[in-house]
Amino acid sequence: LRLNDFLVTLSLLARPYPPASKIFSVDCPRPRGVELTNDTIVYLSGQVAKGCAGNYTLPKNTPVTIEENFCNQKGYVIANVLQILATVLDVVAAAVSWRMLKTALGAAQLADGGQPMIPP
Repeated sequence: LRLNDFLVTLSLLARPYPPASKIFSVDCPRPRGVELTNDTIVYLSGQVAKGCAGNYTLPKNTPVTIEENFCNQKGYVIANVLQILATVLDVVAAAVSWRMLKTALGAAQLADGGQPMIPP
């Protein structure tokens, strides 16, 4: 059993965002609060009402909320599926190799016809 695959899968299921319930989803938006590090110009989209400016400057250190969507990354679902399959394959391979080892040890004959060594 490869410990690395098991730990990566465990961390995949235990992380707070995106939660384990969203590992097969391509959409998991959440709001995230950040502070602007520089003065930032914001342009309004669409039609601007009369008397309104087309852009505004937000000063540095202004708290804003942005939408974070980690699940819409290319290959996110495929990577999760492959990680879980790798862990399942590791468990199956460990079980098969243990059975092979038990069978091989059971079939091995001792040099003196099956009697354990007893000192004279």
